[in-house]
Amino acid sequence: MMCRLKTVGDNEEDIAPNFTLPDVRNGQPVSSAAFRQKKPMGLLLVQDVEVADRAVHYASEWLSHFCEAHAVLTVVVRRPVTVDYPEPLLVLMDSNGSVFEQYECPLDAAVCVYGLDRFGAVVYLASCGAEDLPAVLPRLQDAIELSEMQCPECGV
Repeated sequence: MMCRLKTVGDNEEDIAPNFTLPDVRNGQPVSSAAFRQKKPMGLLLVQDVEVADRAVHYASEWLSHFCEAHAVLTVVVRRPVTVDYPEPLLVLMDSNGSVFEQYECPLDAAVCVYGLDRFGAVVYLASCGAEDLPAVLPRLQDAIELSEMQCPECGV
């Protein structure tokens, strides 16, 4: 579950839980903790098996923008995808849904979108259908870039 963390003053932040899931491409475990303190992360949780391929396709189109922002872009799916995708896009498998539960992704959402700063704080949160991802991904990138420009202690 998300953790509330009191920061400077009266500020509170939601800190995303770490997870480890197998990479769809090679089966090797990938831990979100490996990026903490290093890179922010754009995270797409795709519950709807029907839209997983489209979500991976849209994420692939935006991958270069996230790389330019020195951010990791990760897609978590419930079933294997059938589309090719470029490296370093991470597509991870969560067949039992534990990450969807930890991240409190609504059951009726096709895609839950999270932006995490390098410390794991949630800086962007949305749920949408796959058809809305072309509009959501630029907002996700903007939120991540803004978080990287802010002081982690005071938020300014």
